[in-house]
Amino acid sequence: RYFQSIADFSQLTRILQGYERNIDNFYNFRFHGNVTGGKMQKFKYTLSDYAKVSAEKILKILIESNMIEENFLIEHGGDTIEIRLTAPSSNSEPLNEIFGKLNSVPDSDFINSKKNADTVTIFFRNLHVTNLNLENQGYLFALLKKLAQKNLITNFRIKNNTVSFDYASKSIKKLLTTSGLILEVHIYMESVKLGYFNDVMPNFDFSWKDNSLVKNEIDCILVNGFKSIFLEAKAGRSENIQQEDFQKFNSIVEDFGIASFKVFVCNTELSEIQLERAEKMGIIVVNKVTDILNIGKTLKKIMEGRFQKN
Repeated sequence: RYFQSIADFSQLTRILQGYERNIDNFYNFRFHGNVTGGKMQKFKYTLSDYAKVSAEKILKILIESNMIEENFLIEHGGDTIEIRLTAPSSNSEPLNEIFGKLNSVPDSDFINSKKNADTVTIFFRNLHVTNLNLENQGYLFALLKKLAQKNLITNFRIKNNTVSFDYASKSIKKLLTTSGLILEVHIYMESVKLGYFNDVMPNFDFSWKDNSLVKNEIDCILVNGFKSIFLEAKAGRSENIQQEDFQKFNSIVEDFGIASFKVFVCNTELSEIQLERAEKMGIIVVNKVTDILNIGKTLKKIMEGRFQKN
C-alpha cells in the first residue's frame, strides 16, 4: 500500500539519493593512460564462474576506454573462469585490485564507471546504508521502521540521530532511491487489483518510424475495451514539474493515442499556471491524496467520465 504520508516518502527518497551520491563507494579503481603508449604487460586472473558477467562488464568498460587491448580471453574450467588480457604495465595495480575484489561483488548492476580525460574510474556500489544522518528529520524514523517490518530493509539500527540498514535486494534499493518509482508501482498494483482494466502496461516504449533509436516512454497505459488511458506519473516538488513535461506528454499521446484520456498523476500541489496549461492540453491532473491512494478507482472514474476535479 502506498504510504499515507506521501510527502514523507518522497523526502526519504531524496535523502537516500543524496546519500548514494555522496558516500565513499564500496571500492574505487582508477586507471590512467591507454594502450597506445607505454610498456605493455600480460595479465592472468582466476575467478569464480558466477563473477563472469561482472568481469565481462569491467572488460567492456576498459576496452571502450582504451585501457586494455581488445584481444582478451575468458576460459572456463569447472566452476571457475580464467581471464587473460594485455594492458599497460602502469595499470597493473588497479587491475590486480579490481579482479582480486570481483568475487565479493554480488551483482554486475553494482558496477559503475566514469571517465575524465585519460582516466577512467570503476567503482562498486553495495546494499549498505551506514550512519545516515536524519537530524531534524526524526519523522522519517517511523517510515523506516515500517519498511523494516515489511522486510524491505534489514539489519535496521538507530543510533542517536543516525540510521544504518541494508536494502533487502537491488530491486528494493532501486525502488527506494528512484524518485517517483514507488508512485508508479502503486499505480500499477492498484489498477491491476481493481480488475476493471483489460490490460495495464507499465513503462511502455514508443519508437518513431523514421528512427528506431529515438524512443519515448509512457509510465503506464491502461485499456478497457476500445478506450485507453495514457498516464504520466511525477513525484517530488511542484517546481520540478516543468511546462515541457506537459508538452512532451501531450505530444506523445497525440501521436500514438486514439481518443485516449491523458492523465498526469503527481503527489504535489500544482500552481494555477501549471493547472491551466494542463487543462488547455486536455490533460487530467490527479494530485489529491485520496485520489492517489484509491488510484485504481480514480482511473476507472476517468475512463467512465465520472471523475470530478476538486
